Amino acid sequence: MKLAHLAPTAIVEDVIADQMTHLCLANLLLEDRTYLRFYHQQLRKGAHVIMDTPAFERIQMSLSDLLDAAKQLQPTQMILPDDMDDPRVSLIRQKEAAKAIWEWKWGVDLMAVPHGRTVEEYIQNAEACAAIRGVTTIGIQEEIEEDFGIRREHMVRLIHDRLPHKRIHFNGWTETMEELEDQYCQTVVSTADSAKLVVYGLNDLEPRPKHFGDDWPDYPGRISLGSTSMDFFDWEANPEDNLDALVVKVRNNIRRWNAMAARGVVID
Repeated sequence: MKLAHLAPTAIVEDVIADQMTHLCLANLLLEDRTYLRFYHQQLRKGAHVIMDTPAFERIQMSLSDLLDAAKQLQPTQMILPDDMDDPRVSLIRQKEAAKAIWEWKWGVDLMAVPHGRTVEEYIQNAEACAAIRGVTTIGIQEEIEEDFGIRREHMVRLIHDRLPHKRIHFNGWTETMEELEDQYCQTVVSTADSAKLVVYGLNDLEPRPKHFGDDWPDYPGRISLGSTSMDFFDWEANPEDNLDALVVKVRNNIRRWNAMAARGVVID
């Protein structure tokens, strides 16, 4: 499993410029030339760059804006726009977007994120997503246990058993990050994205693999760095912050959890 780490634009060069797997948000590509330029540079060096929509942030982009962002970046892979509240509407939107994307550029590598109100509906929606032309990857949302009462690792097994020819991506990961330590997930899940390790580091915290328990730090959330989850990307250090020390914390988190997710290895 390869991890993609979301970071504030002001420190992307300091904390993730040496990574080879990235996820970026389409709306920010249109709003911030510095953000766009960074991911252009990553593509030029051969990194895998996934372009996502801000659906998690409850922002709906128009299809024309989504295509505009794709044309400007030319990402390695695109996540189709979904609707977290309505599985039927979500499938319709993803089909419409996939058609428009392939009319723009034949052969674009697509990811679809299924939804459902029950496990059975979720699996059916995943199978329908997998049938969309261009979809090579199924994204599994972070809230599986909250929504269905089953562990996320169990959903990975269900999806992989039904759709063994599709790659699997984690859209975010849970606050205890246990799925990153699961050997089956490490083997079957191709990529995973989150801002959590950066958020922890910027709050002077270093959660360590294999240390979950009473001493596990509560996740501060993006809200700790801004008034909304999107404000996270605009975060800049205050004059009283020791930015160099915080960057070290972030890079330590990324280094340790990259090793765990990819190889199940605990490093200092």
